[in-house]
Amino acid sequence: MTTKRPYKKSTSGCRTCKRRRVKCNEIRPQCGQCSKHGVVCDFADTPTSSSTSSSTSSSTSSATSPSSTHTQSSLLGPLSQPTAIHPLYDDTMSSRMMELRLMHHSTAVAWSMSGLGQAARWKIWSEYVPMLAFEGGPSNPLLDLILANSALHLQILNPTDPSFKLVSSQKFAQGLGKMKALLPQVNEENSPAAFAASALISLHVLVFRQEKLPGSQFRPASNFFRAVHGTRSITVHSRSWIQNSRFKALLLDEPNLLDDPVTFAGWVMAEDSPFAELLYGLDDEPLGCKKVATYKITVRYLSWAFTSYLSGEDPHIFRRKVLGFPVVAPSYFVDLLEAHDPRTLAITGHFFGLSTLLNDIWWFQGVADREIPGMFSLMPPEWTWAMSWPLQQINKTPKTIQHQASGHYVSLEPLVVPNKPKTLIVGCF
Repeated sequence: MTTKRPYKKSTSGCRTCKRRRVKCNEIRPQCGQCSKHGVVCDFADTPTSSSTSSSTSSSTSSATSPSSTHTQSSLLGPLSQPTAIHPLYDDTMSSRMMELRLMHHSTAVAWSMSGLGQAARWKIWSEYVPMLAFEGGPSNPLLDLILANSALHLQILNPTDPSFKLVSSQKFAQGLGKMKALLPQVNEENSPAAFAASALISLHVLVFRQEKLPGSQFRPASNFFRAVHGTRSITVHSRSWIQNSRFKALLLDEPNLLDDPVTFAGWVMAEDSPFAELLYGLDDEPLGCKKVATYKITVRYLSWAFTSYLSGEDPHIFRRKVLGFPVVAPSYFVDLLEAHDPRTLAITGHFFGLSTLLNDIWWFQGVADREIPGMFSLMPPEWTWAMSWPLQQINKTPKTIQHQASGHYVSLEPLVVPNKPKTLIVGCF
């Protein structure tokens, strides 16, 4: 009878093996188990190489440095600094396998789940954009941002695997640093890549929002709106160049908000139009014309978009209308959102409420569940009625929830609009 050798527990193995509860052979920088399975090997005490550390530090600081140009400040200025991350070992088989997996997932899976409708639309992102990523050398931010967003999608699909969050954080930080360097040098040759990179930054900012720390106040998604405005600035600046690329079909798709950002202005909003209650009481408040005009253009836009859905219009057109709201929303609207203006919070809540109807877009899934309760928590008690519809969109059935700011319990039904006036007309536009 053979005697089994006593099991010797690894005390200095990598953290990846410890999480997976498998024995680590402790070979550095990449242990046998992690090499075999193509995952990131994470030793707690592995020193960071100077080059990798410098690159990550530079990218991270670039993401938060103020920019001298409008486009830079719109796209990069409001983004929060990524959390501290462990470096990836770019010279290992594990990292190369991970990047190959991420690129395959992006081209074969992620973009087909992005609600772009016809295959010709999402193939622009799954075929043309990866080609752009390999142009311009290592200074091109597009490859890092493609991999970052692919890892973000895989993280959503595999929430118990921490490696995807690790990769997404690092690749996004690297892409941001390269994007900051690229913005002052946008030209005819690199403008399609700059446009695609800015769009991916907006997507990532929306999905990968920092989790609220216990006891801290919720922060509205103003950085997402700022990032979209950065994409808009790049598009306006480089439009003649971008229209010579395959992105032309996307830019001119219906409704074409780039050519006519107020294409909905001719749509008449009645007292019984969707979301009309968000404009009630404007003539009873001492508001300036700029604020009134901002309220009216954003509420009218959302009402126009929702009417499209209720009338059974082409789902692709409705989708474009909802996605166009951050493009159309004025910069002053984002200022009001950052100031926690109650009516602006309610309007933004209705935007995220509409996003729940975009079931085929992976990067909107679950976002409303986070954003709507967060904005509700910032509402003064007299404004909680304005969040009834968005809350019902994420809860599906009316129920009572606790208002975090006051501790009061607020019933979502019936919806009672206080002091409803007889008209929506106000004195300035």
